[in-house]
Amino acid sequence: MHQDDLIAAIGHYEEGLRRKDDVPTVHNKLAYLLSTQGRFGEAIDHFRRAVQLDPNYGEAYFNMAVVLEAVGELDQAIQHYRQALRTMPVQKLNRSEEKWVHCRSTRSKIGRPS
Repeated sequence: MHQDDLIAAIGHYEEGLRRKDDVPTVHNKLAYLLSTQGRFGEAIDHFRRAVQLDPNYGEAYFNMAVVLEAVGELDQAIQHYRQALRTMPVQKLNRSEEKWVHCRSTRSKIGRPS
């Protein structure tokens, strides 16, 4: 996804949340996109909202753990990885991990820290 497309997608998700704030999948997707832009604080806020709305949303726990680990909040990251393991089927956990590995390798190719 190109930078302009990412910015447009973020805007669409934000607009959707202004209309209806109680959709955990939208918070999770927006948070993921924000994290790819290095907007980690905002991303964590949206991941937290996603799991607040759906306490069994394993993908959001996993995604939040990845971002928390990236910003050095290791104790919190471990807690969220554990929650992801408790709430997420193994197959989906594997796909989420692959998504983040791809994201990290892409970020390193374009000169951004992973």
